[in-house]
Amino acid sequence: MTDKQRESFLPEKISQELRAKIFERVEKIKKEIDYDFEFLETPDSFIIKRKDENGKEKEIYFTKVNSALLIKSKDGLLTPYPLEDVIEAYLRFPDDDFSEALKKLKKKKSAEK
Repeated sequence: MTDKQRESFLPEKISQELRAKIFERVEKIKKEIDYDFEFLETPDSFIIKRKDENGKEKEIYFTKVNSALLIKSKDGLLTPYPLEDVIEAYLRFPDDDFSEALKKLKKKKSAEK
């Protein structure tokens, strides 16, 4: 696939403001959690690499989009979430599925207010 073809599949380029916001949140989270991970960037995605409880290397890719990501819940509903919230939920609750991790993140943020 050529770069031009790949770009045609992406909704739009991520803004520099959103990119900076994501990196800022990742650095904050890194100081608060008790496991190591790598946060990498490619032209069209963010990548988180970490080891699971068995020591196996895991990678997850997040496509760079300025709009929300649709996450499917256990009951099959699609709910839009900002990219930075999806990344934070994964980092804070890496062993949960996305919908459960996002619920926990929402509850955590509500408790902090």
